[in-house]
Amino acid sequence: MPTGRPTADLETAVRALDREHRLLSDERRAFERFAKRLSSLETVSPQLAGPGIRTHETDSIDLSPVRDAYTETVMSAPHYADAYDETWIESIAAEFSHELAAALEQRTQFHPPLKRSLIEAATQAVENRTQFIERIEAEREVVKRAERELSTIRSDVQSMLEQPLDRLEFNALWLTRQRLTTCREQCDELASERQTQLRRRRRDLSLIDVGTLTDYLYEECENAYPVLAAIADLGRRIERALERVDRLLARAP
Repeated sequence: MPTGRPTADLETAVRALDREHRLLSDERRAFERFAKRLSSLETVSPQLAGPGIRTHETDSIDLSPVRDAYTETVMSAPHYADAYDETWIESIAAEFSHELAAALEQRTQFHPPLKRSLIEAATQAVENRTQFIERIEAEREVVKRAERELSTIRSDVQSMLEQPLDRLEFNALWLTRQRLTTCREQCDELASERQTQLRRRRRDLSLIDVGTLTDYLYEECENAYPVLAAIADLGRRIERALERVDRLLARAP
């Protein structure tokens, strides 16, 4: 890694996770507000004028309050204008369903079934974001833990490499080699743990979802798997250090 710090990409990963957490939290609040606004809107119900005949109340209720509620909540999220270029109907289709978007386009009155469907869709949008936020929080904890542990290992390796290796006696070199080997084993353990976590995620999600989630979260990072990349980077540094120590041991009296 150009920075020379195995945890540099992890810091970028944490920033990416924090940003996505913030955006999703904003969207969740926006959908919560939209659902609340919908709950307070009046609807118009078909009225029976006689057997098998339906008429509508004279005071019709159009859909402009629904549009206003959506644009003033969901489409007013801080990042919305930068992230999306959609009309409110297009946004409804993307967030809820094409059927609901079509219903809002075709109808001129706000009926109870449409209100219920919109509230259910908004509630589901809140739940979806809550689940995603929980995944991000869990992922952030994994990345921060890896960052801490790799920083500790890196410091240990750095302290060993700062020794005057060329002037160390055999026993001191051998002890250095043992310590470097321990650091390599710690990296291997971290990599194994991360692979286990990724396999567990694949059981919970489809392979397409796993790849999409990883690419989505870490698009700013040099590697779609920053934890494994950071471990591998430090592992290579340890291997180079071991090779150097082995050469010195071979020449030591």
